[in-house]
Amino acid sequence: MLLVGIVGTVVNDSFSFWPPGDRDWRFWTYWTASTIFTGSVLTLTILNRGTLAMPLWIRYIGAIVLVVSVVFTAVSAYYIRTATLGLEGQLYTGGAYRYTRNPQYVGFIGIAVGLIATAAAKLLVPLLALCIVWLWIHPRPEEAWLAEQYGSEYEEYCERVPRFVDGRTFRRLLKDVGDKS
Repeated sequence: MLLVGIVGTVVNDSFSFWPPGDRDWRFWTYWTASTIFTGSVLTLTILNRGTLAMPLWIRYIGAIVLVVSVVFTAVSAYYIRTATLGLEGQLYTGGAYRYTRNPQYVGFIGIAVGLIATAAAKLLVPLLALCIVWLWIHPRPEEAWLAEQYGSEYEEYCERVPRFVDGRTFRRLLKDVGDKS
């Protein structure tokens, strides 16, 4: 349902599922479906773990990716609070948003990959592969909405910061680390 709502928003200018902007039916539908999806992933992780042949060292690396991604996502969400819910707020460009316009989606993709490797659950692979497709599509309707909300300020931000991660991300990160030492 989430993927259909996001794709519908991307391909049909007269339909808007995400971001809702207000706490209306779209807000509650999106967050209810997201909660059910997350619960399903956790249930599958527990019930299906260990069904995929995965070397132990890959599972350990997956656990590291999973933990780092959870922390990264939580910290990113903390700083923008309400805006992360798809509601109107201020344009936040600090913290992780200096390196990627979508740190939470980058984090969620890391969580999906880390969870697949750590849990080694066959049934998680197709489910989380769809989730990754959804996360790849998800920013597109948000970007149109953000451009409408913040105009040239958002457009300038888009020119400086990649949608996900690219060379600019790593150059800026290395520069910032170098400036602090």
